[in-house]
Amino acid sequence: MHTSNIWHKLNIHRNQIVYCCFTLAFLLSGQHSFAQTKKNRATRSVYSNSYKKNSRNAGSRAITGRSRNKKQMKFLNYGFFIGAGSTKYIGEHSTALGTTADTSSNTSLLVTPKNSIGLSLGFVMNFNLDRTWAIRLLPTYSIYERNIDYLFADSSSTTAVVATNMVEVPLLLKYRSQLRGTKGMYLVAGVKPAFSVSAQKAEDKEILRVANTNISIEYGFGFDVYFSFFRFSPEIRFSHGLGNILIQDNNRLSTPLQRLSTHNVTLYLHFE
Repeated sequence: MHTSNIWHKLNIHRNQIVYCCFTLAFLLSGQHSFAQTKKNRATRSVYSNSYKKNSRNAGSRAITGRSRNKKQMKFLNYGFFIGAGSTKYIGEHSTALGTTADTSSNTSLLVTPKNSIGLSLGFVMNFNLDRTWAIRLLPTYSIYERNIDYLFADSSSTTAVVATNMVEVPLLLKYRSQLRGTKGMYLVAGVKPAFSVSAQKAEDKEILRVANTNISIEYGFGFDVYFSFFRFSPEIRFSHGLGNILIQDNNRLSTPLQRLSTHNVTLYLHFE
């Protein structure tokens, strides 16, 4: 009986076996190298994109920071603003205010100032003293329409409408807090002279006249938000008139009053 010798057969085909093993090893090593190269490329791409993104963000922050420092270090900054808010008169009654026993149509029983809307548009001149303090000059054109309701002894009523167009020149001192990133809070306070550019006529007996000039104290707070090319500052400001602007014409609208002053609460949006 013939017996096959497996080692003899392997020795016969030794060259073929060595060649097959070498070919298989070469293919496996090539596939591994290709996979490793692909992985390395993917890794470099991820790091490259991350670096570019971080570089863009860093550049954006740097531009904003440079603009912010430049604006703070410049002695004079220009800009403009718009404003809208609530305005009314603060009145003091005179001894001519009637009682319920009066029945005359010229006798006022109740005088009630009402809130109305005021609009403003102006320019900003900001003088930087240092990084904390600044002086602001804000030439402003404002439109007001203030109302006062009257109730008379004969149960009749009327509303006095006082429309004024004013040129105002607020002069404010600004105190800025330390910035957090691109934002910072500030306080303002100062005085506001005002001059009327609308005329009132005294021919009508039912008119309530006020003076053409006024001066107010102003104070408020706001936020500076720095962008790459400008600074945006929303601000709330309170204004209280110091003088008596009532013109006493001794008619049924002015007689019940001995004093009128202004009061405003305004939201301003500054762009500098």
